[in-house]
Amino acid sequence: NNNNELENKDKFKNLNLELFNAFWSTDNEEIKIKTSKISNLKIINHQFIFNEKPFRILSGAIHYFRVIPEYWEDRLIKLKALGLNTVETYVSWNLHEPKPNEFNFDNELDLIHFIQIAAKLQLWVIIRPGPYICAEWEFGGLPSWLLANKNVQLRSLNSIFTNAVSRYFNFLLPKLIPFLETNGGPIIAMQIENEYGHFGNNKEYLIFLEKLFYDNKIDVLLFTSDSSGEKQLASGTLPHILKTVNFFNTPESAITNLVAIQPNAPIFVAEFWCGWFDHWGERHHVREASSISRALHLFNDLGASVNFYMFHGGTNFGFMNGANFDGKIYKPTITSYDYDALITEAGDLTPKYLFVQQLLFSFLSVEARSLLPKLKKLVSTKQKIGPIQITEYATLFNNLEIIVDESIESINPLRFEEIGQSYGFLMYISNIIVNNEKSLTVGGIRDRATIYCDKTYINTVYRNDKIETITIKQHELLTNYSNFKNLKEKEINHKNVNVNEN
Repeated sequence: NNNNELENKDKFKNLNLELFNAFWSTDNEEIKIKTSKISNLKIINHQFIFNEKPFRILSGAIHYFRVIPEYWEDRLIKLKALGLNTVETYVSWNLHEPKPNEFNFDNELDLIHFIQIAAKLQLWVIIRPGPYICAEWEFGGLPSWLLANKNVQLRSLNSIFTNAVSRYFNFLLPKLIPFLETNGGPIIAMQIENEYGHFGNNKEYLIFLEKLFYDNKIDVLLFTSDSSGEKQLASGTLPHILKTVNFFNTPESAITNLVAIQPNAPIFVAEFWCGWFDHWGERHHVREASSISRALHLFNDLGASVNFYMFHGGTNFGFMNGANFDGKIYKPTITSYDYDALITEAGDLTPKYLFVQQLLFSFLSVEARSLLPKLKKLVSTKQKIGPIQITEYATLFNNLEIIVDESIESINPLRFEEIGQSYGFLMYISNIIVNNEKSLTVGGIRDRATIYCDKTYINTVYRNDKIETITIKQHELLTNYSNFKNLKEKEINHKNVNVNEN
């Protein structure tokens, strides 16, 4: 009822005041956050100072690799028109180094071009290069070939891992030097690792990464980013590195925990989850504009910096959708990364965008608002394609000679990584004798397996299925194996098939 609403608002105001007092009443000790001596971005008296003026980072997340380059400028203009001054992006290792020591920064992976567009629009840039990025992205952005060596220990000081990270960072980071704010560019900050406090607490590993930044002449502000739990915040960072926090619906407790562990530094919410991602089989997640209003008012009261995750989600192209696993159920993310973000996957403005824009405008001066781009339309033009009728198809077994790249013989089934294939199909072939019926044990499947015998479809087994065995019955087979001679080699245990499906 109305009385309860008023009572909750009063509690919220009191809590805001308590947080405000806790934040600003801390003794003025020397701030121990490491910042660059030559950067114009400083930390003084609990706040960011940029060019000798108080500065709030108002940022939105756009992952360049989830948006085709033709749309980059459109999305960045919409970000600035919202009232934001910074764009944040992850950098996806698995795309940029698809095979060891083979790098790709061209076309849709042209990170430098993305940064240049942001600079043209007078936006600041935050880079989060990982090496692990999460982001609901395939393997958290780690390249699959890391798993080819069974002795690898990810996100650790294991030499297999650190050697690979060093090679990647030593290629990536020098590309960014000309675009650092300290060199007159737009990059004002870079992140070390990503939510490492959820994974471990090896400080030597974080120091190793920090040293890679400095060895490659990265002299802008470095920070870590973790969820709001006390343990995660403490485990995922270093004493002298700026700590930031990620959350959605617990702004007071999250910021309280951040201030408790870091009382003499700016409040920076590196990920404010204004939407959420979808798994296959779930309803599309929606977070109403009104649900984020309270947190935005709190950020403004505290002078906090914030990054909207996501401002624009985009698309998980190809096989790049990640997955979650809770110990029982494997939950793959869908192809769309719309995220119920402030603008849609198609780039259209949402009611939530307009709500946040109005709120941010109320915090900005008239002069600041006058400098923002004016958007002419809220919804982009779409092409109506209409129904498409499929009239032809090609069968798998009649086209193996065309699509097969390589045949490999092995006594035991090999993993994708062991044969140097990151995505797509593998065809495993073996001879069996079926007298009346045969039981086949299926286990260790990491996605799905489609099973044929003598070209006859038997079953599809998915990772979450509780099927342990399948039965092959001789009378159900259309042909005998003796007629199955349309392969290049008669006796193969594996086929490496380069088509797009797991």
